[in-house]
Amino acid sequence: MQAILRFDLSDIDDAYSHRQCVKASHMALAMWSFEQELKNLVDRSEDGMMLNEKNVWEAWRDCLEQYDIRLEHLVL
Repeated sequence: MQAILRFDLSDIDDAYSHRQCVKASHMALAMWSFEQELKNLVDRSEDGMMLNEKNVWEAWRDCLEQYDIRLEHLVL
């Protein structure tokens, strides 16, 4: 079985859809990486239940950067 996706890259909606398809596996890896980091952040907290918001946002940005995910290029 085969699937062929066609995009008209001169069309802005198709260009966004193309970028989303190309980055889908990177996005999945970034989310998995962030999930692992989030677990580490919780484990390092004093009672295992508190998170430092600054650390969470920093981890999120680091995961996106690691996989070259720029959300502003993936959503309309």
